[in-house]
Amino acid sequence: MSDYYDAALGYAARGWHVFTLTGIKAPLANCSTCRTEHTTPEEMRACECLSCHGFYAATADPARIAAMLDRPERVCLAVRTDEVAGLAVVDWTSRRGARTAGPRPVTPGYLTMSGLDERRLLPGTLMQTTGSGGLHFLYAHPGGYLLSGAGKYRPAVDSKADGGYIVVAPSVSCSGPPPGVRSRLNGMVETVLGAVDGQRNDKLHWAAEEGRRDGRGR
Repeated sequence: MSDYYDAALGYAARGWHVFTLTGIKAPLANCSTCRTEHTTPEEMRACECLSCHGFYAATADPARIAAMLDRPERVCLAVRTDEVAGLAVVDWTSRRGARTAGPRPVTPGYLTMSGLDERRLLPGTLMQTTGSGGLHFLYAHPGGYLLSGAGKYRPAVDSKADGGYIVVAPSVSCSGPPPGVRSRLNGMVETVLGAVDGQRNDKLHWAAEEGRRDGRGR
């Protein structure tokens, strides 16, 4: 789990709060005490258990992170999204089973992302691919309460903010390949982020097509 530990420390160094999920991206089961005695957000936040209560267990403490990852079973690494963790995510969701990383032309997600970009509501930022072939755009949380939910930014583009979380590299789940930004994707991301006004949609489409070719081994 050394790669998970190194990655988790890197996220924690950014001030992000990390925790673990099961291998199918579900919260780990609560212990018997937590199931019966910790039922309010306040009680869950105060709990010292390493894995109970989902994202309420998220931490940036290296010692707690090490203890979380000292488990024999496979887990996924996740990052909490809310004001506490300082993170909000725009989540472009791929069609189930899609292999292409990134929005595809004339799909609802692509049209939504194009509209956000044209209105300058999607500034360049850190991104990662998801196991389903979508994209996460990671932003600093603006403060206050930011609603999470499906389609909050219009069709196929979700909000992961207060009350939410994202699965992060180097996780490998049963639902798909590991998310993350590899060396080649880094170059594609830099190309997209470096595009001038009016060109980012074209560059995003190019990056998506490159990702598709890579997925097929060219």
